Amino acid sequence: MSKLKSSNIITYAEIALTVIFAGIGFAYLGKSLIEPWKVIVPCVVLGFMCAALLMREKIVGNVLRMVLLGVFASSAWFVLSLALNYHIPRKGELHDEIATVEQRYTKTRHRTKRVGRRVTAQGEPYKVYYIVLQFNDGKTKDMEVTRSTYRHYSKGDTLTVTLDRGILNIPVIKSQII
Repeated sequence: MSKLKSSNIITYAEIALTVIFAGIGFAYLGKSLIEPWKVIVPCVVLGFMCAALLMREKIVGNVLRMVLLGVFASSAWFVLSLALNYHIPRKGELHDEIATVEQRYTKTRHRTKRVGRRVTAQGEPYKVYYIVLQFNDGKTKDMEVTRSTYRHYSKGDTLTVTLDRGILNIPVIKSQII
């Protein structure tokens, strides 16, 4: 076995952190009432501006490394902006809002099953339940809910959702819809 160079270890760590940051960012995006592109595009621009600045200053050598660093910085900006928006609210912006159930739907997903030592296949199906909430300002949000919550609400029902505005003025759902 050959030894791993420190640049390879840094590259692998960047890739792993990029995936982790993106996953955490999308979890925060699920609690935010904003269209995804309105957050993703500025974060990508900021990330690649940081990478271009580092390349101009000769800290990053080649273009492939700059692209990897740009993707990493974009995911870091993504999770940082949404986490700060969620955890640092504006003063006096917490309020309850009535949301109407616009639609209910299910998606069928499949578990994976192990067939051999290195082989997996499609396993048994299971259902994931969603409701689409329409807020007073016209925004809609698809929310994944439990089966009992899905059965409890039907189209046209209303429920109270606690909303808060974060430091970036993005509305955030603070109440737990079970």
